[in-house]
Amino acid sequence: MCGRAACALDPNAACKRFNVSKPPQGLDQGRAYHPTYNACPRSFQPIVYERGGERFLCFMQWGLHARFEHGPSPINARAETIASKPMFKRLVSRNRGILITQGFVHFPCF
Repeated sequence: MCGRAACALDPNAACKRFNVSKPPQGLDQGRAYHPTYNACPRSFQPIVYERGGERFLCFMQWGLHARFEHGPSPINARAETIASKPMFKRLVSRNRGILITQGFVHFPCF
């Protein structure tokens, strides 16, 4: 399966919408974010996360980077099975954030 996301939000608008206490510094260590309606996996997308009661916005690569990388990396997980799957089990308890998106499409790859 393949996926695409849409996010055309301005980072400052995203900070205001999600009550981010500190806007991103520079372009988050040189990683460029470009508003788009065709974001593909591994592109840099805005993420909101919380540490110590404060919310932050940064730009991270969309998708998971599995240690074994035998094929395409997953870009999402099912809520019903996320706590039981070995790939996601350790991530759920401590590494959480919000991928800011305005739309998402999941379709078969050919």
